[in-house]
Amino acid sequence: MGAKSSVTHRVRVPFRAAVIGAGAISEPHLGFIRDSDSADLVAVCDLSPTIARYTARRYGAPQSFDDHTDLLAAVQPDVVHILTPPQTHGILARDALSAGCHVIVEKPIALTSEEFSALHALALARGVVLTEDHNYRFNRPIRKLTEIVNQGMLGRVHYVDVEISAPQYLASTRYNDRRYPSSSHQLPAGFIHEFITHLAYLTLLFMPTIDSVTSRWTRTDEGCLSPFDGLDASVEGGDATGRIRFISTCYGSSIRVRVRGTAGEAEASVSPPALRLNTLRSVGSQLSPFYCQLQDGLIGARSAIGGVAERLLGKGGYEGVGVFLSDTYASIASGLDAPVRTSEIAASLQLIDQLIQGMQS
Repeated sequence: MGAKSSVTHRVRVPFRAAVIGAGAISEPHLGFIRDSDSADLVAVCDLSPTIARYTARRYGAPQSFDDHTDLLAAVQPDVVHILTPPQTHGILARDALSAGCHVIVEKPIALTSEEFSALHALALARGVVLTEDHNYRFNRPIRKLTEIVNQGMLGRVHYVDVEISAPQYLASTRYNDRRYPSSSHQLPAGFIHEFITHLAYLTLLFMPTIDSVTSRWTRTDEGCLSPFDGLDASVEGGDATGRIRFISTCYGSSIRVRVRGTAGEAEASVSPPALRLNTLRSVGSQLSPFYCQLQDGLIGARSAIGGVAERLLGKGGYEGVGVFLSDTYASIASGLDAPVRTSEIAASLQLIDQLIQGMQS
């Protein structure tokens, strides 16, 4: 259990929740609020009044707005979910915190460590919670991998490899629309900035100390609308090394974390969900690889069935959003630390800053 926090808040459950930004990522947030006993959806805000009205009707919110300042003044919510493009997170979070709201922000919570520090100081001054959605941490394969590492099944960790493969330029997506270019291309790391927080917090989950970072940014696709379409970075910390990769020009979408230690190795895949474990078992060194392979097959079959079920239920890779939000609302009600702590958000942003510094080298 976390230590008691210094947050003072109005304890009332269900909390009055408002959502700012009604794009695709809002769906798992809105679905959680609709189905939760911890929150009541009181308003939806989007720059498009039509989308705001439609989303409010769809999820049962009594009010909709196209200006977040109007929402904050009229509704006075307890909790605000900020689900807009990253460039807007800073000002929206600042206004919601100033209004005395607990604030949940989609990644990245801020574009720099300095911007986050200012927001954190404001949250402390107002006595409210400010947190960032690190949703893949809460997906079952990553939770299981974390449990395996924490139990010492892999021994002392010496290598961590985190990779996201997102072939956005092999299909028609919002990142490849030349007529209406995504605002993501204007982010410090281009459209990769939409994914870089995942790379950072998943690395830090298994390699919490980072002493040095060497990053190589590439632009392989001539038609890429962003300054970069690939990242390959090496990190070192203590007696461990790691690799952080983003790939967009190869076939196959995946989010994968591999951890190797002195007693074994394990690999978790978020998309598609899977877990592979290779350690010395009681059957002996010669039979252990076959035992692990058999177990991996059983785990893979269960994961495949679970993955199909999640897609049929509309969850897909966003399974962790519901877990994160449930734990966050519980922390707000109890006054305990949020499941994604300030120190973890700050460390993630510091690693991102270091990765981006490699653009100039």
